[in-house]
Amino acid sequence: MMRLQPEETELVGKWFVLNGQVRGDATYERVQWLAANHLRRLAISKEYGAWETLFQDPDDGRYWEQTYPEGYTHGGGPPALRCLSREEAKAKYGDEKSWGSEISSVGEVRSTYEPPDFAKRRE
Repeated sequence: MMRLQPEETELVGKWFVLNGQVRGDATYERVQWLAANHLRRLAISKEYGAWETLFQDPDDGRYWEQTYPEGYTHGGGPPALRCLSREEAKAKYGDEKSWGSEISSVGEVRSTYEPPDFAKRRE
């Protein structure tokens, strides 16, 4: 799977119906892969929980926020990643010293709540 490229600033996954089943497009699959396998999870939103999560790309240090812009849809909609400046990340997620306080030593969010993965539930 392709890592984030320097010119990229936003990735927005989409859902589509194929043979009566909801599937994610290639961007959806990439966002899922990046969040699970590459990006370092730093913080979750105090207001919205895991619906808004701050990550850092270990390759270039950029900050990325995973959100669900179609949250009004069943299952929360497909995920998106948007690059944030350090200032934007600090304004939304607080002081960097607090980042990671809800993350365990192995990089997992201590909260048991995760946004639903509608596509996987339909398989």
